[in-house]
This record gives sequence, C-alpha cells and structure tokens, in this order.
Amino acid sequence: MEGFMSEKEQFVAGLNGTTFMEINMIVHYPIVLSGFRGVALSLFPSFLLSSRVSRFLLEYIFLIIPIIGVTTFFTEKISSIFVTTLAMSLLGAIILPSKRTEAESIQKKSSYAVDTHRSAAEDLVNDGFDLTADESQFIDKNDGISDSIFESCIMSRNRVPGITLFRSWVTLISCVCILAVDFNIFPRRLAKTELYGTGLMDTGVGLFIVSNAIVSPEARSKFHDKGRFCERLTYTKETMIATWPLWLIGMLRAISVKLIGYQEHVTEYGVYWNFFFTLAVVRILSSFLLALTSKSLSLMLSIFCIGLYQFALLHPACNVTDTLLNHDRQGLLMANKEGVFSCLGYLSLYLAAVDLGSLLFKPRQPNLNSWIRLTVKLFITSAFLWLMTYTASVMQPISRRFANLAYVTWVLSMSYSLIAVSILTILFLIVCSQYKNIARDLIPDKCLLQYAKKDIDYSPPPPDPCLVTAVNNNQFFYFILSNLFTGIVNICFDTLHTLDSYAFLILCLYMFVSLLIVWILHIKQSKLKYW
Repeated sequence: MEGFMSEKEQFVAGLNGTTFMEINMIVHYPIVLSGFRGVALSLFPSFLLSSRVSRFLLEYIFLIIPIIGVTTFFTEKISSIFVTTLAMSLLGAIILPSKRTEAESIQKKSSYAVDTHRSAAEDLVNDGFDLTADESQFIDKNDGISDSIFESCIMSRNRVPGITLFRSWVTLISCVCILAVDFNIFPRRLAKTELYGTGLMDTGVGLFIVSNAIVSPEARSKFHDKGRFCERLTYTKETMIATWPLWLIGMLRAISVKLIGYQEHVTEYGVYWNFFFTLAVVRILSSFLLALTSKSLSLMLSIFCIGLYQFALLHPACNVTDTLLNHDRQGLLMANKEGVFSCLGYLSLYLAAVDLGSLLFKPRQPNLNSWIRLTVKLFITSAFLWLMTYTASVMQPISRRFANLAYVTWVLSMSYSLIAVSILTILFLIVCSQYKNIARDLIPDKCLLQYAKKDIDYSPPPPDPCLVTAVNNNQFFYFILSNLFTGIVNICFDTLHTLDSYAFLILCLYMFVSLLIVWILHIKQSKLKYW
C-alpha cells in the first residue's frame, strides 16, 4: 500500500508545466464555448428547452463534455478547436433566423410586463441585489437616445455582465482537473508544477481567490470603512466568525487524508496545510487590513504586500527562498512553510482582485457602449500585467508554490482578460437576443435588458435554467462536493492503471452526478453560502 501511495505521489511530482499560449487557450475556451452554446441551443425545438431534464442534458453535452475533451484527449488540438468554436458561434449568429415580426416580439414582451415596477423590484431583490433607484431612472423609453445598438440596449445598473460566466468556469475547470490529473489521460504538462513554471492547474487556486474577491463585500461597496477604528474592526470579527466552515473543512480534510492514506504532495502546501486554510487566512487578513486603512487603498496594499514578500524571497538577509526549498520540517511552522508563506502572495492577489471588483461594480451607464469601453480597459490592463509578468520572471520565475510576484501578476493578467471576454460573450448574446431567435434564458447571466425606444418599461427574463448560473449560485458547495467525489473515486479505482476510455467515462459520470446535485439545488432556489 505504501509503495502504491508513493507511486501516485510521484505521478504528480517533478513537473515543469507548459506554455502561456496553451494555458490561455484552454482557460478562455469555455467562455467562447458558452457563446456557441447559446447560439446552438436556439436551434433546438422549444419543447426540449422547456423541459428541465432535456435542458440539463443539453447543457451538459454542449458545455461539460467538450471541456473534459480539451483537457484530456484533444489538448493537442486546442488551437484549432478554439478557432472553430469561435467561428461557428459568429456564423451561427449570422445565419439564425431573425425575429419573425415586430408584433410578435412586442406581444411576447408584453406578456412579461403586466406589473412592471413590482416585477423589476422582486427580480432584483431575489437576485441578491438591492434596488437602489426607481427603474424609470435608468430604463428610458423616451426619445433623444441614439438608434445605435450600443446606445439603445439598456441593462440593469445592479448587474455586471460576465461575472457569473467567469466565476462558474473557474470552478468548473478546477473541478474537472482535480480528478483528471490522477489519470494518465490528463497531460502531465497541465498538472501543477513542482517549483517553477506554468501548468493549467497552477491557475486554479489563484483564479478561485480572484473569483471570490471580485464579489466580496469590499468590492461591492457593502463594506463600510468609515467611522472609528473599533467599529471597523467589528467587520473583521464578523469575518473571522464567518470563515469557520473553511477552518472546519480544512481540518477534516487534513485528518481524513492521514487516516485513509490518501496520496499527498507535501511540497504543495506542507504537511498539514491545505487550500481551505489559505482561503480562511487570506479572507481574515484582507478584512483586517482594509479595516485598518480603507477599501480605496486595496491596490496600494496589494503592491506593498507583494513587494515586501518578493524582497523577502530574494534578499539573502531574509533567506525565505532557501527556507522554502530546504527539507527542514521541524516544528509546526516549518512543517507547513509553503502554505504559510504563500498566504502573503495570495493576500496580495486577493487585495488586487478587490480593486478589480470595485472597477466592475462602479456605477456606469447601463448600455452596451459603456460595457464595451470597460472591456477595452480590461484588455489594456491585462496586456500591461503580461509585461509585468515577463519583467518579474527575470527576477524570479513564476512559482505557484511561492505565490511570488510573477505568479500574482500572471493570474491577474488572466483574470482581467477572462472577465473581458466573459463580458463580450454576454453582450454578444444580448445583441443576438434582440435581432435573432435566441431566447433570453439562453444568456448565462440575468442581465436585465430592454430597448430604450420601445414602449415597454421592463421585460424580465424567464426563470434561468442555465448550468453555469447553477454553479455560480453554489460555487463553494460545488467545489467541496467535487473534492469529496474525487477522494471517493481515488479510493474505489486504481487511477494510475485505468484505461483512457474508462477514465474518460469516469470523468463524465463524476461531472454529471456532481452537477446534477447543484442543478437540483438551483431549481429549488437553494443557495448554500459560507460568508
């Protein structure tokens, strides 16, 4: 048994990663696939889309199976698959039939607009956002607005298009990889790197932290940093209490791994440390620093933290890099040195992502034009961060194990780019829904949308049966569930010697069952949150 565990540990050790281009193609592909799925499903008969069972199966076939494919059998062909999917999305949008008649369109909208003010308010409140202004203030049906599509499509001020898409796919790709990596079907270059380098799985922890930070209370201006210091510290106390599930799950995982003899890669986090402890520590430290200073200083705090940490990693007097690389495991701190020290890098990443979230939730004109301007800004920032990544890599190569400066800028550059592409995908589907026969419930986000020239104040979308929305609503629970199923599969199967065809079927079944549970929770409108 001990030899078998050692073999499994060696299977995921000593890896050097892959290229930036391949990782970028893989992580951006699901978002492009979401656009294709919206166009493709619109071609199916309405009775299939109205059935929850058939809708789930279609979502699974069009979204999940392709992702399992590009991370296993078809990784080598990711470039051609990416380009083909994008081309098919654009071509499909062009050849789709247009809205049949204006009368039918207005009649369909009128069926949803019986009680405009009540419907809008209820939809926003049920969606977890406060209705801070009367709908008439930002849904304008009067003249004086340009006929341009960029000016005439009105969306809610309370929704940020693309966040649901980004957060869901970060979780979904991570959950595919955490089990796939245990099979030979998963390319070794995509697994976590040993020390330096970039693997697909190296992005998981960083992007997961970003996905939580951009919707944090600080980012959404629900964190009050005014008043006396003692009053602000109350928020930190509440955060410490709210993170108890993370501590509990982290301890349960550490204990269960030791009891069942599950394979461990000690140099990843340490002997007892794991990702859940890192999440808890980062959340508490960030709330304390922002209470001590101000939310507006989150980016400056991020720069200060990562600068100080990178200095400690490189300067001989601090000797942090040598400490992390030696084999000393004496004492609790040294036993978990990778997990403890990397918290400084992840803290910097979280604070920078809070600043990104503040930018996304900043009040702006609720039309397509304003969101397109934002995506341009996000792409420019992403390019700048790529340059910073190359510069930082000269000092010290990218290391997920250290969570150093190069790693933080690399993850941030991907985050800015992914969110920009996510927003563009949602806007693409919104425009298609106005001119083509694409139902609004095929848009994987509840963007409230209306033409400014129409004599209809508000047209709420039907109940949203989208799979990515279901994952977004219970992101953390789904992540925990996937980790649990991963452990069960590893106990029940010899993953190292499983045939590739069987491994693919196991991955498909694993994703099917875990997503079905989250789907049922979503249909029942149940949200399980931990902070």
